[in-house]
Amino acid sequence: IVFAHSGFKPGSMLFTYLKAWGYGGVDICLFASGLGCYFSLEKDPDALRFLKRRIARLAPVYIPFILLWCVYHYLTHGPYPVSAVLGNLLGIQNLTGLENSFNWYISALLLFYVLSPLLKSLVDQIGYGWQAVVIGFLLLLSVPFWTADTYIITVTRLPIFYVGMVFGRMCKEDRELSLPALVGCVAASALGFWLMKFCTDHFESILWSYGLHWYPFLLITPGVCIVLSLAGLALEKVRYSKVLTKPLAAIGAYSFELYLLHVPLYEFLHPRLRDLPYDRNLMWLATLPVIWVGCVVLKKVGKLISRLLP
Repeated sequence: IVFAHSGFKPGSMLFTYLKAWGYGGVDICLFASGLGCYFSLEKDPDALRFLKRRIARLAPVYIPFILLWCVYHYLTHGPYPVSAVLGNLLGIQNLTGLENSFNWYISALLLFYVLSPLLKSLVDQIGYGWQAVVIGFLLLLSVPFWTADTYIITVTRLPIFYVGMVFGRMCKEDRELSLPALVGCVAASALGFWLMKFCTDHFESILWSYGLHWYPFLLITPGVCIVLSLAGLALEKVRYSKVLTKPLAAIGAYSFELYLLHVPLYEFLHPRLRDLPYDRNLMWLATLPVIWVGCVVLKKVGKLISRLLP
């Protein structure tokens, strides 16, 4: 996701496509979030306590960050409505359809968390054959939002969150992944990547408005996540593999902070680095340690606030 949002320009066509499709990392995050929310509700099905746990995870980091972002927005863009400050603090500004929203992802997370108890109940009470019908219905729900640029990026992600919950049920039931199922998931991913390339090459002007950026990742994400998981299992058996896995685990622990910090930083840097007579790729790479230091600081602030609050 950070790679996709950066101004880094890859030297090969393959990496150019991968960068262009890097936003699909959001679908991976939401797939994993759906799986995680399923197990959280399995452990404690009380909807209110579930929401309190989600908010307790996000708010201590998000609130101090968004307050600073509102101040920055005021200093760089002029007068900033009080309603927008409140909307961003509550994480719902993007759902208003108005300007001055920090980012769509916070509103999407909150919406999906509110829906999670209902979605889990649905996942648990119907057979696997009917799950495809529900996923198709969720896809149909996104069609009325075509050309509604503010919301299309959110509603097209609800199906993959639901698929993550279906995988959560499969994990709970210890369903083993058969070879034909694995081949099917990988084939679906390959088909999804082909669709992405086809849409990118032939329908670039309408990718956003009609959800073509995101629909293929419903096919891509499960297979990619399974292959990455199998690669992780194989890597555990390799000597000195912790040299790679420990940094990856550390990055994973800071995923929310990474998201919060890189978005405004890259929005600030894009117009300022574009015309500089230096190696821009090197300059974009130099932003990574800066973001990492910011993540560590923000994480510590969040932990401090968590200890101070009841």
